Amino acid sequence: MPISDIIVGALVLLASFLAMVTVRSIWEAKDALTRVNLLSPLTGVALPLLIIANLVHDFSTKGIDPNNLVRAIISIAFLLAVVSVSSFYLARAIYGVSVDDRVRLAHERAELTAAEKQAADTTGTPDSPAAGRQPEETPAPEADPQQAAEQ
Repeated sequence: MPISDIIVGALVLLASFLAMVTVRSIWEAKDALTRVNLLSPLTGVALPLLIIANLVHDFSTKGIDPNNLVRAIISIAFLLAVVSVSSFYLARAIYGVSVDDRVRLAHERAELTAAEKQAADTTGTPDSPAAGRQPEETPAPEADPQQAAEQ
């Protein structure tokens, strides 16, 4: 077994191990923002390791090809650039949604609490003196004597 196969196997096993650890961590994460941040080992380390393993395999079977070397370098550079920018925007979107949800839920809870308090004030509790009493009707406004005389 050539040394290149051992190197390729080790790189693939390391990338697979990182993928497994990342998936396990994501599975146990509490919120979406943490899940996005936990993707870093997979996208920042494991995927470049797979590209390097492919490059080592190509070098061992076909010989050193500068074209493949340039492609691998460009692939890794753009992979890291795209992954970092996309995870940044995804995390900002998730953070914005989670903050908006918290604010919206706080307002809904406050409105619900106010509505429950108002309902309790109008109906009364069984221990309160207002319990079982009908709300008093407001008297109708008296007619203006001048308007009554005109009719």
